[in-house]
Amino acid sequence: MQSLTCYHKTARFRGVDLLGHQWNQQYKYGAEQSIIFRVYFEGMSGTPYQMIVAGMKSGSRVRTAVIRENTVIPYNRHCELEQWTAT
Repeated sequence: MQSLTCYHKTARFRGVDLLGHQWNQQYKYGAEQSIIFRVYFEGMSGTPYQMIVAGMKSGSRVRTAVIRENTVIPYNRHCELEQWTAT
């Protein structure tokens, strides 16, 4: 999963759940549409973690934003998906 490896390079993906079709904070990013999903993954030690991410769309551009996570090592705030990217 591209979002996960962008935010946590050594994470191992375990699953994802769709939590919602509209994030109430999308207006702060100028997004027209959004979804919220929970990503389940493991760190290098095998410890399970979760992150909740908003995926947003504006025209033909997309981006993500981390809403919350429970990791010991913070996510990569320089992930290219934190900026609007053409699809």
